Amino acid sequence: MSENSNKALERLMLLEKEAREMGFEWPHHQMLYDQMVSECKEVMSAIQEKEGHDRIQEELGDVIHTALSWCAFAGYDVHETIEKVEQKFGRRMHALKMIAKERGLNTLQGQPVSFLLELWEEAKKKSIEAGE
Repeated sequence: MSENSNKALERLMLLEKEAREMGFEWPHHQMLYDQMVSECKEVMSAIQEKEGHDRIQEELGDVIHTALSWCAFAGYDVHETIEKVEQKFGRRMHALKMIAKERGLNTLQGQPVSFLLELWEEAKKKSIEAGE
């Protein structure tokens, strides 16, 4: 993440805190879930309607913002949560690379999605067995 991205994340979380302090707070998890689903639908709609790069990026930003809002609402530190998911994904990517190597694959480019998903599930299983 760039320095500017880190600063933007900090500003966004300060705005989230300010919104909650003003009383603009989600009452329960279900509303955040519904908001996330709505934002995901807006992303798909923008993609299907070929609305352009900036518009799609804006909608993806709304999904990220909703995820960060949910994290804060649930009482989790956003930075710690991002670090944990980065570590988890790193372990799974390492397992995926090892599985690919065991199968004699240097890259997964051009492989069918079904095969990629099969490998990903295997990587998840290996990383969980290793103590994830």
